[in-house]
Amino acid sequence: MARKTPTKMKALVERHTEAMKHFSAVLSAKERGDEAPFYSEHSSEYYEGLAMGQSMMLETALFEHDCYHGFMYVDANKKPVREGEEGYAEWRRIYYVK
Repeated sequence: MARKTPTKMKALVERHTEAMKHFSAVLSAKERGDEAPFYSEHSSEYYEGLAMGQSMMLETALFEHDCYHGFMYVDANKKPVREGEEGYAEWRRIYYVK
């Protein structure tokens, strides 16, 4: 039987959501070409890699605490998307917890 999601894990999911908003904002600014100078030191792929790493760490933590229940890909507006559709990014996910 699955345990209820601990409070610390819920806080981790919320922090992950905020981090993803930040990565999304940085990447959209880089796409427009108006990013802050300290963001221009690294490529878009660098920030996509950071976002993927953040997602993998969250997924592992949720799995270890037996509260991982899956994820869904979303676009920048938090609307569900599938692979290959406009707005799809492998790192942009919403996680479900038990």
